[in-house]
Amino acid sequence: MNLGFGLNNLTSITVSELTKAGAGSALVLLIAGIALLFAGRLILKLTVSVGFGVLLAYIGLRVSSGLKLGQIASILVILILFVIGFLVGWAIFKLSLSIIAGLSTALLLGGYMSLNLLYTLLLAIILIVIFYLAMDYIITAVAALAGLALIYISVNSLAGGDWALVAVILMLVLAILVKTGHRRRK
Repeated sequence: MNLGFGLNNLTSITVSELTKAGAGSALVLLIAGIALLFAGRLILKLTVSVGFGVLLAYIGLRVSSGLKLGQIASILVILILFVIGFLVGWAIFKLSLSIIAGLSTALLLGGYMSLNLLYTLLLAIILIVIFYLAMDYIITAVAALAGLALIYISVNSLAGGDWALVAVILMLVLAILVKTGHRRRK
């Protein structure tokens, strides 16, 4: 059964074909791009926190079912674990990303600079701490770039590449003005 999708089809897609979307899809992409540009970190933080809370609540449900706790005790366990998961989910997510980024970078740098294992591990610990402290800014930047990419794709499919570039630049300037104005009020 050949569905018409293969490596040859994947490599023959041009950028102009990739940036073409229907009008309805383009409007959805535009809304999603604007949301990511202005509130991407908040959206991701809320999604991760709720997801981690649901995961812990599900684990609590499975354990309380296995222990044959009463219905009220099970509900209480599920609610407590959801709240705990919601509160610590973002920190665990940031820590996970920091560990992955710090270890990967330390291994690359350690191999490039011919460091022994001890120095590579020390470098990894330092990089993990640096990445953890900078992770909010990194996530904000990645979400903003993803939002700008979605805005470009949507405006390009609606009005063309020149207008898309103008829209991306204007949205970037507006986002910077909003972010700097928001920080001044704090």
